[in-house]
Amino acid sequence: MRKKLSRDFIYLSYISKARAKSAENLKKELNRLAAVKKKAQNHQKNLSNLASQTAQAKKDLEKEQQSYQNKLSKIEGDIKKRRQQAGQLKEDDARLTRIIAGIENNIRTQRRGIKASGNSSPKTGRRAA
Repeated sequence: MRKKLSRDFIYLSYISKARAKSAENLKKELNRLAAVKKKAQNHQKNLSNLASQTAQAKKDLEKEQQSYQNKLSKIEGDIKKRRQQAGQLKEDDARLTRIIAGIENNIRTQRRGIKASGNSSPKTGRRAA
């Protein structure tokens, strides 16, 4: 019976050591998982910060894009207005060119008329005394 008790005691000793080793392994695994969890939380925090920064950068870029779009629209409006003014000036120039040409024709016609009437009147080289 003593042998049996001794043998049981040895078995219990092995079981106890195995449980202690298993508990130690479990404790190490829990510590590792806690470290992994903390690392994952830090990564999540970093991702959240990056997402926030990206959203702000996108907002800033959209605001800047809208500003450039407004400036572009203003410039396009100015260009359109200046093209219209240039077209109006071209029309005015053509009209003034036609008026000047008409005036020049009238002047030539009048000069010819004056020359013609000057040639048809009798010329006397002397004055009556």
